Amino acid sequence: MIGRFVGASVALFGVAAYGSYKINEAKQFKELYFDTLPDKRQYLLQQHQNAAYVYDPTFDSYEQTSKIQSYRKTIVGLCSGKILETGVGTSRNLKYYPQGSDVTAVDWSSNVLEVALLKSASNINISYRLEDVENMSFKDNTFDTILDTFGLEYYLNPEKAISEMKRVCKPGRQDIITYIWQKHL
Repeated sequence: MIGRFVGASVALFGVAAYGSYKINEAKQFKELYFDTLPDKRQYLLQQHQNAAYVYDPTFDSYEQTSKIQSYRKTIVGLCSGKILETGVGTSRNLKYYPQGSDVTAVDWSSNVLEVALLKSASNINISYRLEDVENMSFKDNTFDTILDTFGLEYYLNPEKAISEMKRVCKPGRQDIITYIWQKHL
């Protein structure tokens, strides 16, 4: 019995130590490299451009074994009216939109939008646009629902992105912003 307890404690300590190591490693990367970049926006954009074609195959199995698919299905099911999905990426939410949804999906990476365009959705009306979420070209009060799943952490100025989302959302309607992990680094 004590052996099992000690074994479990060692395993938990190992997981915690590894997690702490990875967090410290990310902080060091941020302090030593990212914070010194002259153009952080260009760096992040290039990372998204480079990852576009491998993102779905990399994360498919993870999302299938985690609760993220049911999470996406639930949160996307709350969307109604004229919908704006910001930071759409490769359009991993596409299959969860209710039939007849009217969706405008934006991202700042042309490569991820190219991957998104390869996916089909006959049950909804969706259009993709290359937009910077921190400075969108839409008129005020255009959308009924704003959805951002896992995108907020990648904006250099998340406060500005949220401000833009509020600006383009009709008064009295809803912003659905989901945020997980850590800020962009």
